[in-house]
Amino acid sequence: MIPFYLCVVLVGIQALFDSQVNKSLDNQCGCKCIHKTGDEKCQMVCGVEYSTRDQGVFSPLVLIPLPRYSVVDANLTDVSCRQRNNCPVTILLTGTNQSLGATLSRNLLLRRSFVTNYYDLLFSLAENVLATTYKGSATNYLDAGIVSDRFIYNLQPRCTQKSNFSFSVGQPPLNFTKEILFKWIDYVLILRKQEIRCVQGLNLWRNSSREVNSEIFRGYQKGNPEGKINEIVAAYDLLDTNKTNFNVNIWYNATYLEDSGNRPPKLLRVPRLVSLVSNAYLEYLKGPRTRILF
Repeated sequence: MIPFYLCVVLVGIQALFDSQVNKSLDNQCGCKCIHKTGDEKCQMVCGVEYSTRDQGVFSPLVLIPLPRYSVVDANLTDVSCRQRNNCPVTILLTGTNQSLGATLSRNLLLRRSFVTNYYDLLFSLAENVLATTYKGSATNYLDAGIVSDRFIYNLQPRCTQKSNFSFSVGQPPLNFTKEILFKWIDYVLILRKQEIRCVQGLNLWRNSSREVNSEIFRGYQKGNPEGKINEIVAAYDLLDTNKTNFNVNIWYNATYLEDSGNRPPKLLRVPRLVSLVSNAYLEYLKGPRTRILF
């Protein structure tokens, strides 16, 4: 009988947690009491359109593959980087205008050292392209990619900056501290927990969307005869984008969307991919001081 009562207690704890935390209006997207036509009482409705800054404490993260699964370009990268855990991550681009594609490619990632403003740390973190290998959760109430003991990565064209500091985010009892540590990526062999590491981002041009689709397919374990995993971060088809038209398709990893059993689908780390290409286009039009921050 003890296992039975233990199961009952665990189910009760889970139900209590779901009712007080997961289903609490405070832990969802922004909510607003909406009056329906002919109804005196308003109905509480939650959605992204009603969100405020209270729901977005930390900037969204990009999902990147684990080092051992990153696609390796033989012309640019030594395959032994997988053993050293320092492989760059790859973003593919294509479109009808390769010249414009080259410009947006240069604008995707910051070409300067890590931006740090201690007076507005969250703002300065949002200016950087932060990433994680941790897949999304059912909610973003407490992003596992931030509070877990896995690294947070900073995507840059080159990793040369050395910096070391810590920061705290949250309100009691959910305070946590992250130590930010940049080192030369070629020489980082012993890794410490709770640190942000620089990882090189390679933006590579492909001649057509067919080439992109083929490369993505070959990156799946069942897409190649060797059974290897070669993941990219994302891919952008700039289509007919020009100075008067911004039109982009985005490929992203949706593998984990339904990997949640009977629970709600997991959130995908797509928002930062959207802002990346949007900011690259804004910089192309208006210069580097024009950008969208989360």
